[in-house]
Amino acid sequence: MILCVGPKGCGKTLLLKRLQLESFPKNEITSEEVIPTTVPTVGINITTIKLSRKVDTTIHELGGAMAPIWPCHFSQCRGLMFVIDTSNLMQISAACIQLYEIVTHESLQTAQILIILNKIDVPVTTSIIEVKDVLRLEQLKQHAKQSIETVEVSAFSGDGVENIRKWLLQFQ
Repeated sequence: MILCVGPKGCGKTLLLKRLQLESFPKNEITSEEVIPTTVPTVGINITTIKLSRKVDTTIHELGGAMAPIWPCHFSQCRGLMFVIDTSNLMQISAACIQLYEIVTHESLQTAQILIILNKIDVPVTTSIIEVKDVLRLEQLKQHAKQSIETVEVSAFSGDGVENIRKWLLQFQ
């Protein structure tokens, strides 16, 4: 099982919708992309993503408000996507705590972890380098038992999403 978790409002649902569709449909009148609307996930969303013509994968998205019970879903997890909103400075420190709890959880010691730094297209005063420093990502990668990768994406524009697709292919 592949899980997608992260704090409330970090963009998990839009990210999965972006992955699910090869590309968002164009509005026939204006030829602009139509971005799907999302609502906060309450509970679990199960999304099937087509990675190629013959390969599909299913991702279980757990709502951010469900963080206290995320560990109940870890036992069957082979891959975990942890999404962080890089434009929300208040959320980054809370996300750091959640991330460290995930990495040290006994049931996830053999899981592959992908840290997704989302909303890179939103103008903020903090750079991605500073966000990585606050999260102490390099130290985390050095000391964790799991394989941990990091990608920078914009679920809104689709920038970097192809790197998530490549990461998901390893589970097939």
